[in-house]
Amino acid sequence: MTSGPLLLFHADGHAPGGEITLGSNGGTVEVQAEAKCIVPLRRLEIVLNGQVVASREAADGDKEVALNEKIQVPGTGWLAARCCARQGLGTSWANMLAHTSPVYLQAPGQQLFSASGAAWMMTLIEGSETWLENLATRPDPARFMQIRRVFADARVELHRRMHQHGDHA
Repeated sequence: MTSGPLLLFHADGHAPGGEITLGSNGGTVEVQAEAKCIVPLRRLEIVLNGQVVASREAADGDKEVALNEKIQVPGTGWLAARCCARQGLGTSWANMLAHTSPVYLQAPGQQLFSASGAAWMMTLIEGSETWLENLATRPDPARFMQIRRVFADARVELHRRMHQHGDHA
């Protein structure tokens, strides 16, 4: 996603959307990120499971910033890069930012699960089902049933995972 900057990212040579298999205790992943923008950048960050684990501040006026780091990861999760432009450049430039899709991290015997994330996803599924039933333009009946089934299957699978992780809601 970008509102202006060009952002490139690799983790152990894997592009966003790729998957890295780690040992059962995690491991070290080498990340490379590079951001370029038509306006001065402020910061380039590496994010592990939503938390900043490495960052590089751009020098005043720099329109390019790069980062190459080795990140210790505990196990299953995801890594991504994000960047933003300097503040105070006027309303059209102040919100320039970019965020990559993740590189996924897998470790034997570990699963990534967030109870609050699962609850939010359930809210989104239920809201989508309500919208589908009450507001959506109806396609042909077969297609409508197919769309219903996607949401129903997602709800069942999410309930299964929530129960598996101790959430009995």
